[in-house]
Amino acid sequence: SFSSRQNLDLNKELNDKVAEGRTLGNIGNVNYLLQDYSTSIEYLEKVSAPVVMSASLLRPSTCSV
Repeated sequence: SFSSRQNLDLNKELNDKVAEGRTLGNIGNVNYLLQDYSTSIEYLEKVSAPVVMSASLLRPSTCSV
C-alpha cells in the first residue's frame, strides 16, 4: 500500500507545497492519536513552512514598473 511517507516524498518531488503541508499535518495527527506526542509535534511544526511558501507564490508582486 502507498504509505504517508511515500506520499510526502512524491509531494516533494512534484513540488506541491499545499499537498506536502496537508500530508505533514495528517502524519502529525495520526501520531497524536497514537499518543506519540513528540513525533506529532515534529511533523505539525513542519506544516507551516510549505503552506506559507506556497501562499507567498500566490500573492501579486508589489514591484512597480
